[in-house]
Amino acid sequence: MFTRKPLTKNRLFIYHMLRRSRLSHSPLSINYLWDAHDVLERLERLSQENGKVGLTALVIKATGDLLSEHPRLNTRLFQGFFRLELVSYHHVSCSTVVARKDSTGEEILLPLVIRNVSQLSVRQIQEQLTHYKTVSLDNLEQQTGVAKSKKFPDWLMYWIHRRFRSDPDFTQKQIGSTYAVSALVHRNSGAVAGHTPVIQTSFFPGNIEERVVPYRGEPAIRKMLTFTIVVDHCVVDGSDIYQAGFSLQEKLCSVDYLMAKVDSP
Repeated sequence: MFTRKPLTKNRLFIYHMLRRSRLSHSPLSINYLWDAHDVLERLERLSQENGKVGLTALVIKATGDLLSEHPRLNTRLFQGFFRLELVSYHHVSCSTVVARKDSTGEEILLPLVIRNVSQLSVRQIQEQLTHYKTVSLDNLEQQTGVAKSKKFPDWLMYWIHRRFRSDPDFTQKQIGSTYAVSALVHRNSGAVAGHTPVIQTSFFPGNIEERVVPYRGEPAIRKMLTFTIVVDHCVVDGSDIYQAGFSLQEKLCSVDYLMAKVDSP
């Protein structure tokens, strides 16, 4: 016995996006394990003093600065009718998601774009994330264009995603992001990232857990962060992603970087 039902509009959008990635891109992922203890402690202190400042906001800021320094990571492959094109963006804008429940109780992931990340502080990014998590769902769907997409027939969704694959002008007008950050950080799950299809450079902060690690010549209990960077290997080489990893670690795991960027771009 089984039950059949069609995909919801939310799941259909995700299906087409993942299918587009599988057909047109070649994901290359590298997993890291970083000591983020001092930064996480400082984020907790800042949140207690002046309102929430979360790890996701810091990741968006640090990755945005990274792409400004490594423009090859801010480049995307488009498959036109007659040729392949590399499109290098002149701005750095981050796509992420917020998890909400709709009127039926289904958990849905609503896309949002943090525009011009290099011009924002960590706290300004956090304010945008907080807004999307707390505003009414109807208003949020209108702001993100989800309400309009729910009215599209399935065949139109297919052609829209086909155009996303081939038309950079259309893609920028409708979406506007140049890279992506996962907002689903978790604690003590033991999980590590697996194969992740992507259509643009993407960053996945993963599990936070305490481990006994060497610290200043002695064993110590430290909060460690698993982190995955995924790029399109058609655009970015392995050497690029390794260099990017070192540069991102210097930002993301540095209290000095956090304090310099928390209230200033």
